[in-house]
Amino acid sequence: SGAEASATTAKLAADASGASSRPEYGDGSTRLKSAETSRRSGSSGDEDALRDYVAASELYTAAVNRHAQGVMKQGNLAGAARAIVAGLGVIPGSREFQKTLQEILDAAEGGATAAKRSADVVAGASSRSEYVNATARLGSAADYRRSGRPGDAEAAVREYGAAEKLL
Repeated sequence: SGAEASATTAKLAADASGASSRPEYGDGSTRLKSAETSRRSGSSGDEDALRDYVAASELYTAAVNRHAQGVMKQGNLAGAARAIVAGLGVIPGSREFQKTLQEILDAAEGGATAAKRSADVVAGASSRSEYVNATARLGSAADYRRSGRPGDAEAAVREYGAAEKLL
């Protein structure tokens, strides 16, 4: 069924993103097993199976997002982007993953922009090679971000991080 395929695909996304240690992943696995058991019991279990497949899909998707958000809170924006991009590689149209990816990009851009603002007020900063290199990296990051491709989002986060370190 479509719900079964959705749950299986969401599990693959969670596996690809490294979210298997999240509690939501375990809950999703429990619901997936329950769905399979209900389905084997015949037509009387079809509604239960459908409900469990939908719940499993939602739990696996939540595991990916919460994993990425946890990695982001640890300050590893590139790792968070990598997790979400892996999820998007399996479920390209996931609105939840797209939303989380935008949050990661916003955080990376915000950190780099704040560092540039601080450097802008330092006398002579714009003539330093680090400043010039950082400004170029900010431009590259913006180009990657504008492309809208998930794979480029990870590169954008890396460029924003490099710019922030240089500044």
